[in-house]
Amino acid sequence: MAERVPPLQNASSRLPVEIWTIIFRLVGYPLAEDIEHNLVSLGIIRTGEATEPTRLALSIMRTSHRDLSSISLTCRTWSMLAIPLLYNALYFSDARDLTAFTPILRKYPLNDSLQGQRYGHAVRAIIIQDCVSASALKAICDVCPSLRFIGSASLIVKTGAHWRRLQQSLSKLSFLRRLFIEWDVLDDEDLSPASLESFTFSSLTSFVISSCISHSFGSWPAPNLQTIGVVYTHPRYERIMDTFVPFLRRNANSIRCLQLSTAPALSFDDFAPYGSSAILPMCSNLNSLTVCVPSLLPILWSDPYPLTHENLKELVLVPDPEDPDTTKRLRPLLQSLYLKNFPRLRFIALANSYPTPLTVEGLENITSLPTWLGQVFQKLEDEKIPVAQLPSKMLIGYELLTYFCDFVEDP
Repeated sequence: MAERVPPLQNASSRLPVEIWTIIFRLVGYPLAEDIEHNLVSLGIIRTGEATEPTRLALSIMRTSHRDLSSISLTCRTWSMLAIPLLYNALYFSDARDLTAFTPILRKYPLNDSLQGQRYGHAVRAIIIQDCVSASALKAICDVCPSLRFIGSASLIVKTGAHWRRLQQSLSKLSFLRRLFIEWDVLDDEDLSPASLESFTFSSLTSFVISSCISHSFGSWPAPNLQTIGVVYTHPRYERIMDTFVPFLRRNANSIRCLQLSTAPALSFDDFAPYGSSAILPMCSNLNSLTVCVPSLLPILWSDPYPLTHENLKELVLVPDPEDPDTTKRLRPLLQSLYLKNFPRLRFIALANSYPTPLTVEGLENITSLPTWLGQVFQKLEDEKIPVAQLPSKMLIGYELLTYFCDFVEDP
């Protein structure tokens, strides 16, 4: 008589829990750690024309959540594994959905898949592709104590009191590493740092925010901060001196990457010279600088020509194509970009097709450039410092430029 075949075991019991976890993590991509390490490729942080990547990323996220949700309803074992991943990273295209979802994060799962903790404790990253109020973001911070990443397209701050309460909640997030708020809308500009408490952000490594809010964080110690980006929406010299400069002075030693940009309406004349409080001399360990020029040049260096920095390795200049004096105002910086003044400089990028488009159209419309600029490119070539033009990513050398422009003496 043939031996009786034992009944098949449940599929979930035939593989170790660790294997199922790996499989479900792949289903749930991108999770919080993926977002932290792939911000640009996922389209979470906009860099120029990133509309399509953003749409693609949101589509992937919606699919991942739908699949994980289905898995969590399959059986008790899979539910225990999938629910922590399902709430690991949350994405909202509408701030109203965020507000409606917040009460759910205060609840406990029925199957104890989070070991007695609320759903909010599983959240590690939250992305809001919409304007969110300071009150709504505070509510999320209060119910999600393990947040590592917060990204918002825009933050609406009605009063200084709302902003201070949000700061307090943010400072309690002991695991928060990255904070990105692309824009802010203020109904009340009473964000005076004199009335702020001192909030410490012990784990924060990356911080990108617009200048209205940056005017209020003079008292934020962030000992592990490595990347900071500020979008200047309007120049407020007195606030920059009272808040942003003290913030940099407190945290400058740890900063390795600095990204400074401006709203399109701002120009060189809108920014008063900083004098002894210029930004770059404070950030002595800076390795990478991305900056809109010439508008922000007055706040970078206070030293007379030649300009210097001992540790800068990468420099990305974003020239203003609408400013007819861009090249003239860039002269002190460009003529300083030699190894004598920047001994560790290894790469330069020039955005907006500066100084002239390296295209077929550029060959048909020869540009006139000053002789000193040609000498700059020749010297950089001699010192083997590559210069790339963006967005074409073509390397620029003196010989190549001679095909697209005529070098003439300044009048």
